[in-house]
Amino acid sequence: MLPAVCRSPDHGNLKPYRFIVLAGEAQKQLGTLFLQAELQDAGEAGLKEGKQAKILDKPLRAPMIIVGVVRLDEQHKVPVIEQWMAAGCAVQTYSLMLENSGYGVMWRSGSFAYHDVVRKGLGLADNEQICAFLYCGTIEQPKQHRPDTPSAEMLISFPRQL
Repeated sequence: MLPAVCRSPDHGNLKPYRFIVLAGEAQKQLGTLFLQAELQDAGEAGLKEGKQAKILDKPLRAPMIIVGVVRLDEQHKVPVIEQWMAAGCAVQTYSLMLENSGYGVMWRSGSFAYHDVVRKGLGLADNEQICAFLYCGTIEQPKQHRPDTPSAEMLISFPRQL
């Protein structure tokens, strides 16, 4: 799958992304990082009873997590926003390829994706950010149906006819 992922749109051919695969014990360690981040944010107020176990279990909702990481080069002529978009395209391509291979995939981000405790705990460099957590596994139940958006609402001609 990675050769196809690396063919995702990428202005400047920077490949400003990488992936970290977490399974088993590594997912438990991610849960510990999530808890450390939450405890740091809660401060002296602490966490409500039962919340710690819930946070620790978050990464265990799927048999594997693929962490999409964007590696930013602020000195490069390609703007940072386009580097983010290239990483997002790579994550989306990976997600689609996994789904096409019969796996269930859920793209998650949330506050833990942006927390320094999690970033540093995963060994990210100062110029790297978490783009996505792809929760991957076997499909046990069908996904909820999302209503289709009429295509006429998505494509607008310019200049518009008034």
